[in-house]
Amino acid sequence: MTETADRFPAPLTDAETERLRAFLDSAAVPEESLDFLGAHGFLTALAVAPRQPEPSRWLRELFGGEPRYADDAEAARIPALLQRLSRSVALDLYHGQPPRLPCPLELGPDPDQAPLADWCSGFMEGVFLDDTAWFAADEERVAELTLPMMMASGLFDEDGDLERLRRDPRRSRSMVRDIPDLLVDLYLLFHAPTPNP
Repeated sequence: MTETADRFPAPLTDAETERLRAFLDSAAVPEESLDFLGAHGFLTALAVAPRQPEPSRWLRELFGGEPRYADDAEAARIPALLQRLSRSVALDLYHGQPPRLPCPLELGPDPDQAPLADWCSGFMEGVFLDDTAWFAADEERVAELTLPMMMASGLFDEDGDLERLRRDPRRSRSMVRDIPDLLVDLYLLFHAPTPNP
């Protein structure tokens, strides 16, 4: 691997997760900010990504602007929690373990209301942050591995095949249940060492 395990901090505690969730659901963030599920998907994309954007850039994208922090301590604490969340996902991926998503792996009869749709939308926003790097090495393979997230997000093809798949509970279920394993495959595609010739 290109990273070592000792670079990854401990996962968030339940209390830290709830603190982060409460902040992202509060009036302190811009209206365009991702909620906790979207932020988790976004940060998972950062964990997978072939290269890391500057924190100032991805924080601005995640929040859709600048949050109104209560004080300097909160202004330091919230970004630190976000970074730890992304790195804890990266630690699972580093060890070849599918990360646990904070929502069921299903879209149900109304995908517009499904928590997984929010997670996948956030994930794709993270991909869009540096899509050139994502698709540079093997565009076809990356498109194949991200297809379930693209479909579930509802961000694409509003009147076409992806949307028809998204609104078919049986077919969408068969696609989205593999998302955790696909995240491992994406991580390995970008971060596994290149074999010697």
